Amino acid sequence: MEDRKYKDLLLSKTIDNLRFPLIIGVLFIHSHSSIMITSEEVINCVSNISVYNFFSTLFSQIIGRVSVPLFFFISGYLFFFHPQYFGVRVYRTKLKSRLNSLLIPYLFWNILFLFIYYIISCLPTLRQWFDGTEYNLNYILSNLWGRSTTTDEMTYPGVYQFWFIRDLMFVSVLSPLIYWIVTKTQLFGVLLIGLAWYLGYSIPYIGVRGLSTVSVFYFLFGAWFSINRKNLLVEFGKLRSIPFFCYPLLVMIDLYTKNNDCNIYIHKIGIIIGIVFWFGIISHLLERRKVKIYPFLSSASFFVFAIHEPWLLSQVKKILFALLHPENDFLLTFLYFFIVGIVLIVSLSLYYLLKSISPRFLAFIAGGR
Repeated sequence: MEDRKYKDLLLSKTIDNLRFPLIIGVLFIHSHSSIMITSEEVINCVSNISVYNFFSTLFSQIIGRVSVPLFFFISGYLFFFHPQYFGVRVYRTKLKSRLNSLLIPYLFWNILFLFIYYIISCLPTLRQWFDGTEYNLNYILSNLWGRSTTTDEMTYPGVYQFWFIRDLMFVSVLSPLIYWIVTKTQLFGVLLIGLAWYLGYSIPYIGVRGLSTVSVFYFLFGAWFSINRKNLLVEFGKLRSIPFFCYPLLVMIDLYTKNNDCNIYIHKIGIIIGIVFWFGIISHLLERRKVKIYPFLSSASFFVFAIHEPWLLSQVKKILFALLHPENDFLLTFLYFFIVGIVLIVSLSLYYLLKSISPRFLAFIAGGR
């Protein structure tokens, strides 16, 4: 019993301490670009900038790509964690809590974005600092749930990283169906949807507007562990050292096969193994007291997620590129890491400031975090 309590406590600490590193992974994803405009020259970084391409691909397109699936996985696990059964009362309570933690921040940040961009569309002198899209009120309002395009598999709201929150709200609403799939089909249902994600299938139309296979699979995958009362660290520990050897190897194979047709399948295996790997690394460091617990960083994670785009990351990149005109490999690579660092410092400082002067407002826009 004591060992069980210890494992549960360690798991809780591991999940809390995973949040901030995963947000850093999201920042790296959004800081990546295969095309850079330096002075008046357009450079294809994939073929011409070797060091920048190596690090940006490694952190943005491989390691960082574990972040979003892992967030869905953790969300599914935590959604079904406490109740011994899943009835109407539990469902209503869960949705009510998600109303505050997901829907209100989603509406706040997207409406704020839409409002500001609408104002900017009326001020020609300021529009040059953004993109060249012709904004009008109808166009902006159509972006609240997700822009519909003919080329993208996904649609995105105005604050585009909030597609994750949109999809998370969707699968939370469908949690009774997810509970039924887990209890009636056990692992078969999880594997079937996992296979659809692995092979690249999506649900037509609705699959690009809130019900992507990545959200359904990983939320369902996490729910399976929770509904079956399985401690993630205990279950992942049964694999022993396999993930610690396999994941770095898969990362290198993924890195050097990016231009091959088979890469997407290697990449997706790496994501699954990466989830086990990062749980193992963080829990090991916590158990050995190699890292300190900083509740501030964990609590600030959602705010960093919400504010980093389009308010900080894109603007910092534009300003620094306009000032420095980076045209060599070293400077591009330096700026790649430096910009992420600046965004983290600024967003954490803003979070600390808001927490000091208006904690209620901060709780409102950050979902109570």
